[in-house]
Parts: sequence; structure tokens; C-alpha cells
Amino acid sequence: MFSTRIPEDFAENAISLRVREMRGAGVRLLDLTESNPTRAGFLAPKELLGLLANPAGAHYSPNPRGLRSAVKR
Repeated sequence: MFSTRIPEDFAENAISLRVREMRGAGVRLLDLTESNPTRAGFLAPKELLGLLANPAGAHYSPNPRGLRSAVKR
């Protein structure tokens, strides 16, 4: 069961209908509700993508005292 705020028939509201019409007419809209940065037009720097491929990034072992590398020496 969904929230009672959602119509049972999943009908579009006036805002979603207008957005669909405008997009269909080729109007570019800034969607502040988009949560996927790639669909929002943000491109990741190539050097960042290379870092994400590093297997060390998959290792996670938090230390309650924080990162040793963050300690000022």
C-alpha cells in the first residue's frame, strides 16, 4: 500500500502533465528533484572515474578515532 497522498490510479497531477507537455515541446527544464547526477547533466572528471576503478576503494574499515592520515604530524 502506498501513501494516501498518491492517487490510487497513479494519475498525473497538473504539474507533471505540464512538465510532460513542455518536455515534449523541446523545452529544457531544470529539475531540482533529480537525484541522478548523470541525468542532471553533471559530468564526472575522467581522473575521478579512474580512482573509482581502484579496488582499494571497495575496502572499508572505519576507525572510531578517525583516519591516521588525517593526523597532523
